[in-house]
Amino acid sequence: TLPTGNPPVIETEALAPGWYHCRADRWLAEQLNAGTIDHALFERIRGLVDRPTSAEEALREARIGLSQKPLGVLHLVAGDALGRLGRAGEAEAEYRRGLAIAEEPDVRTRLLAALGARVTEPGEKKRLLGEACALQGNLVAAAMAAVVLKAVAAELN
Repeated sequence: TLPTGNPPVIETEALAPGWYHCRADRWLAEQLNAGTIDHALFERIRGLVDRPTSAEEALREARIGLSQKPLGVLHLVAGDALGRLGRAGEAEAEYRRGLAIAEEPDVRTRLLAALGARVTEPGEKKRLLGEACALQGNLVAAAMAAVVLKAVAAELN
């Protein structure tokens, strides 16, 4: 049994490891508690991750957030939005910028999987997807990376 009084994110991780974005949510809450991000940025990020928005709005909000504090999750949101807008090269660049600064394994796994799915060079694709699988920060992204990696391996054989 779990001890009483645990925050919901800790209980979720204990009961269902990696459920949705509980790992990234915990990290984000820790940043808020430490004062490295303010409440407005915390709310902006939660809104971007949790509610459906148009690609244009997501990109605009992510860029506002990035102007306040560079965070991997904001680069992930911006990259996803750019991809939805058909701006593949810019999406790839956002994912790379996010990977350069991502501290949290959940977000890092999602960035690796997103970039790995986009790049065309087989060696880089395999490296990125393999790293996402090994890191296991976000279990859904790691599983998607494994599926894409298997498909890539089949294509190359």
